[in-house]
Amino acid sequence: MARVPHHIRKSDGCDGTASRGSGALAGFVDVILELRRAPKSTDPHGIRRELKAYGRMQGIPPEWLVELDPDSNTYRVVSADQAHGAGAEAKREKEEGRKDDLRHAILGVLPANREQAMTRDEIWEKLPDAVRVNQARCWSVLEAEVPNLWMKEGGGRKAGAYRYWRTEDC
Repeated sequence: MARVPHHIRKSDGCDGTASRGSGALAGFVDVILELRRAPKSTDPHGIRRELKAYGRMQGIPPEWLVELDPDSNTYRVVSADQAHGAGAEAKREKEEGRKDDLRHAILGVLPANREQAMTRDEIWEKLPDAVRVNQARCWSVLEAEVPNLWMKEGGGRKAGAYRYWRTEDC
């Protein structure tokens, strides 16, 4: 496993888009970790940092809040409940709700047979405007649900676009 540090840009990006440059490096890696100062409202002494994770794999915790221990000069993880109260849990639930809405919308536009399989761009164009918010999240959900909800074939850009269709169970 290789680790590649990269600077974020001056203006804040969101949802894994804070890295400087074209985004090719961020598109290449499996996990993106972005480190920022915690908001002043949760960090009056300036010793907390937020670490946000985005990735292709399931089970990646979306956010950690760490705090500097001045005595040992090391960071420790602060629980989400201590850091953000009930707001963090509500934010997580809202995010999961968005992903569920996106899953249902994708299922609504995907064909049921392989012969009519659609590319990512075709899927994106047919999605309702309400869920067409973040294309990267859409691609992430597409990949995360293969082969649970839909199937995929193709080799990517050079070998032909990936094409998706619903599984027989859906």
